[in-house]
Amino acid sequence: MNTKLLKKVLASTLALSMVLPIGVANADKQNTQQEKSQQTTRISGKDRITTSVEISKSAYTTSENVVLASGFNFADALSAGQLASALNAPLLLSSQNKLDSQTKNEINRLKAKKVYVVGGDNAISKTGVDTTLKSKNIDVTRLEGQDRYSTSQKVMEKTKEIINPEYLLIASGKNFPDALAATSFFVNHKSVMVLSDGVTYPQSNLQEIAIGGINQLPLKDFTGKRVSGKDRYETALEIAKLSFDKNNNAILASGQVFADSLSAVSLTKKHSAPIILTQSDYLTENAKKYLNGKNVFIVGGEKTVVKDILTNITAEQRAKIAEEIRQEEKDNKNPNRKKAKENLDKAEKKLNDSKEELENLKAELKKHQEDPETKKKLEEDIKKLEDEEKEFEEINKSIVAEANMKIEEIDKVLPAIDATINEGAFAFFKWAGEKYPEYKQDTENGLAILNEYLQKGDVKKIPEDATSYENMVMTADWLEELNGLRLKDEHFPGLTKLDTNFEILAKAMVSCNRSVDPSLGHRKTFRVWENLAWGYVNPYKGWYDKEKIVYEELMDTINTKYSGEDANVAMEKAKADYRAKHNGKEPVIGHYTNILSNSINVVAVTKNSVALRYGSNTFCMNGDFGYGYNTFITEEKYREIINEYKKVTDKKALLEEKEKAEKTLKDIEETNAIRAKKIDNLKKGDDEKTLELKEKIKLKESELQLVQKQFEKAKQIYDKLK
Repeated sequence: MNTKLLKKVLASTLALSMVLPIGVANADKQNTQQEKSQQTTRISGKDRITTSVEISKSAYTTSENVVLASGFNFADALSAGQLASALNAPLLLSSQNKLDSQTKNEINRLKAKKVYVVGGDNAISKTGVDTTLKSKNIDVTRLEGQDRYSTSQKVMEKTKEIINPEYLLIASGKNFPDALAATSFFVNHKSVMVLSDGVTYPQSNLQEIAIGGINQLPLKDFTGKRVSGKDRYETALEIAKLSFDKNNNAILASGQVFADSLSAVSLTKKHSAPIILTQSDYLTENAKKYLNGKNVFIVGGEKTVVKDILTNITAEQRAKIAEEIRQEEKDNKNPNRKKAKENLDKAEKKLNDSKEELENLKAELKKHQEDPETKKKLEEDIKKLEDEEKEFEEINKSIVAEANMKIEEIDKVLPAIDATINEGAFAFFKWAGEKYPEYKQDTENGLAILNEYLQKGDVKKIPEDATSYENMVMTADWLEELNGLRLKDEHFPGLTKLDTNFEILAKAMVSCNRSVDPSLGHRKTFRVWENLAWGYVNPYKGWYDKEKIVYEELMDTINTKYSGEDANVAMEKAKADYRAKHNGKEPVIGHYTNILSNSINVVAVTKNSVALRYGSNTFCMNGDFGYGYNTFITEEKYREIINEYKKVTDKKALLEEKEKAEKTLKDIEETNAIRAKKIDNLKKGDDEKTLELKEKIKLKESELQLVQKQFEKAKQIYDKLK
């Protein structure tokens, strides 16, 4: 082992009064071989809550059960591991007052149906956590007692209901390490655990094992087995050896921060691995030997368990080197005069060298500043930047104005969006009339119809109504599908798309609302072509797909039996044959032929979502012959109008637009500020080289102060000996 190098590293560590990870380049061969053969996997999150979530994700795809314990109060949480192990369920951590979003999302991902909350209201709030879980239809069982000891007994009793234990583990409730390390025993042994105050514990007829030494857990007159080591780390190692005869995996967690090691219970069964506890930056000699060659899962971030812990020197090596350093310092308290003079000479040379370097930098700076070429270049650079500033301002003038206008428009619109959506078609018609003046009369006609039937009670501003926002924006989809069927139908070639307008749309909405009760059938509210469908997700499945099959059967009968007769007569005979063949079922084809009609000029398809006899959804397809209408809107134009309306009522999109506009302004401001700073520096004479030299001078002056102190200290030591 390179002891001198280790001494230097440790000496600098101690001098800084910090506990840092110690990695040694020339470590012994055993350490090097261990590093090469060992596989390590770190599981951590940004904090203890997300660390428990990441552990759960690595161990479980789904889990019907979840155990929830406090991430900030170990007292009640210590008992949770046995229950999680018995249920083969993840143990997640929680804040006190609320169910963290990360934990809630993980419970959802696991598709958990039941959550066991370990601890009282002071550890995990009932109103903040239980209520939230129950609102998601999750069964919540809370295990709590008057204190940590009675809580542990409650958890033990619940665990007994799940497994038939052979062992009872007794661990101290005053500190966490021994109880957490005991989790390893649950993997291969049917066992439960209780916490003890060191004096008493619930008696049982099980094989009893005390975890921890007599100082930690006296238990007077205890006759069972005791597992302990000289400290928490050795105790955890002894538990691991007792729990596993052979194992290829091990879990490494902090013995100083309870949250990460508590979460690690979710990994013990997954990897059949014991929990080994460690200090943040070095292992014990025995722990390092035990982990050699095993796959190690490190739980928690590098603040709790450092990156190089498996190759760092051990606690014993660290203590030995620290003792050697202390001994060397003791021996050097009275250095001889010759050594002191050497140190003084070195310090003086370093001081003089630093002064010379500083003077050289200052001279170089002065020469550069007084150089005529420097002054000329400064003037050229200033003019260039000022020209760029004017050009940039001119180029971005319209961009800034547009961004400010966009922000102002969005700020004006945002507060009214919810009210606009609640108004449904009423708001849409009003907006369309203002946005598209060419349709203003048409939208006013439609609004008059909607308001008339709003007064009569046939139009309601509810989410299920045909005039609601969701049902209204879908009318573009239904129109597009209708026209698509017209263009592709092989029985009626050469058809064109039908147009729409706001008046026929309003009529279709009213007709749809008045026809939700199928027993009333067609109400014939308006003198228009009216088609209805109840209970469908897509009305064209009935209007078109089903009726097309009937139509094709009728036409096949006509072509094979009645081709020579009058078309109307042939159709009636074919219908009679259909009834005879299908036990009197009426051959309905009216909706199919209406969809493919050439006599209709304007059409609208609407939906009401109220659920009645045939389930939810009533569809109404209203069409008119076009007489008396002044407005005909193509399918493409109507889709454009609907899409534009969805855009102006989309809060998320509007906020993204605002954020984009604000970023544009910020980027322009930052560019201007950087350029202005450059101009200001140049006017002061600070070009790039000047700034670079000034920074070097500043650093050298700081270095000189340190070197001066080192020289003065060396001189004091020498003067005393002299």
